[in-house]
Amino acid sequence: MMNIFRALWKEVCGRIFPVQDLEGHTNLFSDSVSGSLHNNVQKAREKLLVWNTKRFMTQIQEDSEWIPGKLGTFEHPQARNLLSRILAEPTAELAFNSAKLHIAGAPFNQDGNNKYVFHCQHAQRPKARLVAKVYNTEARVRNQAAYLQELDVSSKTQHYVDAFNKTRASNIHFISVRVEYFYADTPVPPFNCVHYLVEEFLDGHLEKFNSNSGWTYKNVATGMAEVAQAFSHFTYKLSHRKEILVDVQGLAKDTLFYMHDIARHTKEEPSPLEPMNHGQKGICSFFKSHKCYATCLKLGLQSCWPDMSGSMEVLPKVRESLQNTAVLHSARSSQCQSILEDNGEESESD
Repeated sequence: MMNIFRALWKEVCGRIFPVQDLEGHTNLFSDSVSGSLHNNVQKAREKLLVWNTKRFMTQIQEDSEWIPGKLGTFEHPQARNLLSRILAEPTAELAFNSAKLHIAGAPFNQDGNNKYVFHCQHAQRPKARLVAKVYNTEARVRNQAAYLQELDVSSKTQHYVDAFNKTRASNIHFISVRVEYFYADTPVPPFNCVHYLVEEFLDGHLEKFNSNSGWTYKNVATGMAEVAQAFSHFTYKLSHRKEILVDVQGLAKDTLFYMHDIARHTKEEPSPLEPMNHGQKGICSFFKSHKCYATCLKLGLQSCWPDMSGSMEVLPKVRESLQNTAVLHSARSSQCQSILEDNGEESESD
């Protein structure tokens, strides 16, 4: 775009003000204009973000009332013990903080592949743009253990991300989006659910670099896609070949990558609480399409490979995450639909 602008400006100036040395003036002027345009676009984007946030918050408050409950999260490595205790006594009082949330009356991602996502506001963090998520299957939407299981995976993801960043094998710095668990005092429509996963709303173009079926981004040899594949391979080695993190997706900003909604495959038979976990078949599906490039080689991952000699059936390679349970259907509110269409925003789908 910049080269086109410079060429056009040079052509115009050459006809109106024919001079011998136009290149320096052209470049100076075009750079000045482009810098000014960039700054104005950034300011406009910031104002639009503030305006959109106010619209979303207004919409949330019109759709719902404050919902009292408890909000908290697990921190690695204590997560395992806390999770085991709560799962053993699901009715036990959770050691979380009291909180009040506004949750929109309908999800904004009607085609959610794993969860339905609602815009959300926290009473103590009114300026934060948050989302509240519920599972979209009958087996998990009201199952507390499923939500706590997700928090356990999230805490492990943070552990793997910290370890990967310490290797400095890439200039990409991974950030795992913090997930909190909200337990409402009373059931909340439309699913009469008391369990929610709450996290920051990622504003921008969300990208996906691999799925839980072995699908990979079109160009995995370089850039963010190559690093994402290496990260998945790295988790397999760090876990001593017991599990692998896949479904690497999120928001890229310069050298930062905000990762969310990670899935995993485990060597052990997967729990019914994790329909995205396809066990050893899922692990083999990843390595069936994986190739080690620069980051993998720096980390010495090329020798860490599962046994592929058997006749292990692999999953069909598709971008969408595969799960084994039927999806609940939910109508999307026309008001939420119109807001998203007006703003041209990306739905944060799972």
